[in-house]
Amino acid sequence: MTISPEQTRNAIAQVCHADSLAESLIRFNQYETALQDCKFVFASSDGNTPGLATHRDFEAGAAVRSLFATQTVVVIDRNTVADMRSGSATFGFDYSISLDTQALSYLLPYLNSNTSKLPKDYESVFAFIAHPDTNVDPTPYRLENLFNLTKRPAEDHRIYERMRGYEILRTLDATSLANGNPRSTLSDAELTKRTQEQMASMYSWIDTPHLMDSTRFKHGTMYCLLLKMCTLQLAKPRASAMEKLVEFCDFCDKSLATMYARETLIARRYFERGRSLGFFSKIMIEGKEQIERLHAMAWDLWHVRWLEKAITLNVSPHARYFFPALLTFDKGLIEILDLYPLRACAYSEASGEPYAVFDGDWLTDIAGDSVAGHAFVDRFYSDQAIARRETIRDEMRPGLYRLIDALETEFRQVARI
Repeated sequence: MTISPEQTRNAIAQVCHADSLAESLIRFNQYETALQDCKFVFASSDGNTPGLATHRDFEAGAAVRSLFATQTVVVIDRNTVADMRSGSATFGFDYSISLDTQALSYLLPYLNSNTSKLPKDYESVFAFIAHPDTNVDPTPYRLENLFNLTKRPAEDHRIYERMRGYEILRTLDATSLANGNPRSTLSDAELTKRTQEQMASMYSWIDTPHLMDSTRFKHGTMYCLLLKMCTLQLAKPRASAMEKLVEFCDFCDKSLATMYARETLIARRYFERGRSLGFFSKIMIEGKEQIERLHAMAWDLWHVRWLEKAITLNVSPHARYFFPALLTFDKGLIEILDLYPLRACAYSEASGEPYAVFDGDWLTDIAGDSVAGHAFVDRFYSDQAIARRETIRDEMRPGLYRLIDALETEFRQVARI
């Protein structure tokens, strides 16, 4: 029997949206044929701890955030369920803590003992990520700086130094760290070799057109969403949050042919709270450097999206699951991460596309339970609306960069820059 991708997606949705974990397991067994290569991770107060890839707060505001609403998780997949039927289930997993660009930018001052401008909790943060059990990952920094590489050593030196600092951090000597003199257990030659391998990997990426196109498109999409929501907020200060939300969703529906659940909830909260939502605190009329700031904020949103993608990766032959988390000093980004914790995340290994489920009643949080809210749902989330977007989505993709140009022009006019 041939199972279509649509049948697999529908079966995944049935398992993820069940009322309880017990019901999810029943539905998994019911749709087992369609879910042969699928894996499910559920937030749970009574489950397994995914290493150090869990929520953690430091004393001055830095934080580690995972995708899920709880410290522990429960997993469901074909092998785990088979093990459960025969007694108890055991599985290997791996995890990593991704450092965002801001966290990695603090590395060189830290390693050079130039700490006067570092956050107050820098010592405890770097002690945490230097611990042997903490697997740190520079992917957000690497992705964000792909477009800054030139392949000219003099110009790429800043990125090289950051990656070298990362390699030092991965191999810190515990004794020297305790004495306030952080240094690597590796020789200078070994550090140079590892750093050159990191740079070679980045150069290889920029020489691979489809990888660069994919990264540029995903960042560009986040940038579009931010431009639209900020333009609406600045241009229509007297409009209600719901009025602006409808216009934002109409843009997603018609111009991108995709509804972005996480970013839509962020937009709703921004329209309600304005600049008191710290992520947007510097977006204002006549503010300087706002285009550059929105570019950076779009990378932040893409790094959050990267966590959802990363959970689908098979990083170790001995691990059945991989659990990512993000470490950041950025309080505004932490607030954004906390807006949208997941109750479940699932994926088919064949497609590698995550199916993420918000830990709450998303439609009620977005639209409310009024007549207007029901009209909103009918307009954007009816079967007909979903089917229409699916038929035109691919043809919308080539127009993204023209759309960005138009949105930038509109934003500049509204922001008076």
